[in-house]
Amino acid sequence: MNLIAGDDRRESIFFPQCLDDYIDSDSEVRIIDHFVDSLNLRECGFKFPKEDPQGRGRAAYNPADLLKLFIYGYFNGIRSGRKLEKNCHINLELIWLLKRLKPDFKTICDFRKNNRKAFKQATAQFTLLCRELKLIAGETIAVDGTIIKASNNISKSWSSNKLEKNLKENEDLVERYLKELEKLDDDPAPDKNHRKEDIEHKLEYRQREKEKLSELKKSLDESPNNHLSLTDKDSKSIHKRGRSSVGYNVQTSVDSLHKLIVCCEVTDKVNDLGLLAPMAKKTKKLLNLKEPCNLPADSGYYVLDDLKDCEDMGMIPYLPTVNKSSNVQQGMYGKEAFIYDPQKDTYLCANKSTLKKIRTTSQRGRLFNQYANKNACETCSIKHRCTKAKNAFYHVGSMSNIKNEQHKGFSKTKR
Repeated sequence: MNLIAGDDRRESIFFPQCLDDYIDSDSEVRIIDHFVDSLNLRECGFKFPKEDPQGRGRAAYNPADLLKLFIYGYFNGIRSGRKLEKNCHINLELIWLLKRLKPDFKTICDFRKNNRKAFKQATAQFTLLCRELKLIAGETIAVDGTIIKASNNISKSWSSNKLEKNLKENEDLVERYLKELEKLDDDPAPDKNHRKEDIEHKLEYRQREKEKLSELKKSLDESPNNHLSLTDKDSKSIHKRGRSSVGYNVQTSVDSLHKLIVCCEVTDKVNDLGLLAPMAKKTKKLLNLKEPCNLPADSGYYVLDDLKDCEDMGMIPYLPTVNKSSNVQQGMYGKEAFIYDPQKDTYLCANKSTLKKIRTTSQRGRLFNQYANKNACETCSIKHRCTKAKNAFYHVGSMSNIKNEQHKGFSKTKR
């Protein structure tokens, strides 16, 4: 049987004398090397060691070399500080990239911890480089969010409801054990002492748990966001698709030309509502967009105020229509059945009747224009599909003057 055989390990071989000969001319590490060398790391915010004019003290690693190490790690899925340290010894591409430097894992981790904001600036510079190379068109940019798991376990995450529930369960168990101890006093069974010791042990455990939960309640009351994570303090409990986890909501905008990430932001929001306009603003500022840009997203971003803000800044949103009206769920007419005429400032209902503005009111700091046609509603043959109330009026809301602003939407209210 013919098998491919390797070389003898004891055989002498001649390696190239130049380390550069081991790396291909089109290798990604050469791009990383040129990119980092082109950056002004001080302007990006990277911390440099203090320079002693007399050269005293131990020499420090250049931030450029450590940044190259991290970028290479992200490219190849190596995020652990200890694994990066190991690869500095055995990975030929890293040996070339770092010029045979071998920083330990603590130096690597401290660099990441001390330069968090600077990493974001370096990423922004890479995005601008892709923009100059025409790899990012800036014509259509999609926004979406994903949940990433934090290092905090769900058992180490506490909300008010969860803590109150655990306190009540603990108190119920304490009451149960106390009643069982009372019953054992009159129990003539021979194993009474053994059972009594077992219950007393459980009772002591529950009393210790009560003290721990009480301490957690104090910390939770002092927490500004009504949530407490013991390991990763910035993370939150997030429920998605029937599962609970502790993590973050990562918002990402992606250019459609080559599917490159333009902007990325980590938030502690449990859903995507209200995050479309902030992401659009950051993306527009980063790319310095002058022309209107298409902004597709899913229905999880459907907030009317956000859609208006995106349009105002030249980011045209495209989202699926969301019907959250209880009337639609009951088979009745929704908002789309009423057409607004901006010139006459009137609405046309489903029965082709004109609703005129009758008054403007203020609710919770917002102004609402109210529209009605009492005579038409009283004789309307399809009124049962419009409202169950005897009479009704319709109002359009805005933060200020809402005249001729159809995009703000309107809702039906009993009169």
